[in-house]
Amino acid sequence: MKKTLLTFSVIIISALVICSCHKDHDKYDFAETSSARSFIQQYDSIDEIEFRQLETRRISVNIKHSKMGGLWNTHIYDSLCKKHNDLNFNGKINVGKTSHVGYTAIGTDFQKIDISCNKDYNSEHPAGTLLNDIVRLISGTPYPYIKSGYKKTFNKNDPLSALYEVYGRVYLGSYYLMMYLDFKNSDLIPVFPVDKKVSELTKEDLTLVSPYFGEFYVEKLPEAKGDYEFTIKLYGDDGKVYSGKAIMKF
Repeated sequence: MKKTLLTFSVIIISALVICSCHKDHDKYDFAETSSARSFIQQYDSIDEIEFRQLETRRISVNIKHSKMGGLWNTHIYDSLCKKHNDLNFNGKINVGKTSHVGYTAIGTDFQKIDISCNKDYNSEHPAGTLLNDIVRLISGTPYPYIKSGYKKTFNKNDPLSALYEVYGRVYLGSYYLMMYLDFKNSDLIPVFPVDKKVSELTKEDLTLVSPYFGEFYVEKLPEAKGDYEFTIKLYGDDGKVYSGKAIMKF
């Protein structure tokens, strides 16, 4: 009888402990808000980059990525937060059912981009020369916001180029910002547009880009119709060159 009571007591205590842990876990998973030390909530690695023509002048960038640093690897995450001085955001974010949700960035920052073609494009751009001065990048980055100590913001109602209005607003992070209580109902947002010729890009323009990266827009058509093979190289601060090709049909 005593053995039975002891067994029963152990079962009851174990059940209470399990329920208690499960309750805390649910509270963590389903809480409406959570304080975030850093603005970037997740860093992703670059597994592969693909480029392809969307329309006559547009080239999409598809970064195949996987989780690199976040709740899954706090050591990598902390080192990247320190690298970008993203340590004092202390803002509120939503907490999802399985993980924190928030702005995700590529863990590699790009230093520069080079774009070339396999044959003569026009008289100013013979085969193999850079097309950086006639190709524009449409993207977005929160780096100016973080660099300013979370003070500098972009007014999402400010006029943008006609090209960016059509293709670029998605890169201002509207999807991510809906997750942030501080920004979802505000005209002032922490993501800034990048709308420059590739030849004019700075390192800051290419820092903390999201896995969706952006698009390239070819500003000038070639002198002759046909298929042109573009080679695009992205130089990472990790010493790697991420390259790919896109067949452009003009």
